[in-house]
Amino acid sequence: MRFTHWLVTGFAVAAIASAAPAQDDPKTLFAARYAELRAAMQAKDAAAIGKVVTPDYAMTDIRGETHDTASLVKLAERMQGGAADRTTEAEVLAVAVTGPTAQVSQKVNTKMTRVGPDGAPHKMEMIVLTDDTWVQIDGAWRLRTSIQKDLTVMRDGEEFFHQAN
Repeated sequence: MRFTHWLVTGFAVAAIASAAPAQDDPKTLFAARYAELRAAMQAKDAAAIGKVVTPDYAMTDIRGETHDTASLVKLAERMQGGAADRTTEAEVLAVAVTGPTAQVSQKVNTKMTRVGPDGAPHKMEMIVLTDDTWVQIDGAWRLRTSIQKDLTVMRDGEEFFHQAN
């Protein structure tokens, strides 16, 4: 009887453990939160942005300059100007959750056509790698910090600018 009890308990634990990763894939969860943030920024919806970031949110760009939520929206507006064919693909590369905090590495690839100083259209591509910190507040993951670690800008398929920190 004792053996049967341990056997049943072992199967129950194994079933729960194998079901948990399928339900709670952290990469999928954070990819959805990033998509929610991008949509809110494109819509310039401050209330929706506030549901994804913390009140003290800070983004540190590749030059080391820090931006709060309001300045981040302004940066997004500037980047959107004149790029009707803009596409953005994002990928969560890694997630490490420790209690109510998560460290997330993300890659964002943005492509567009922009008119250069020479008056000609150029195919532009910007690839950014970030290290981000998310915190859980009232049961929801919210982005606290984002640090750009690597930035590559391509023009017409050739590297135009690259910086890594």
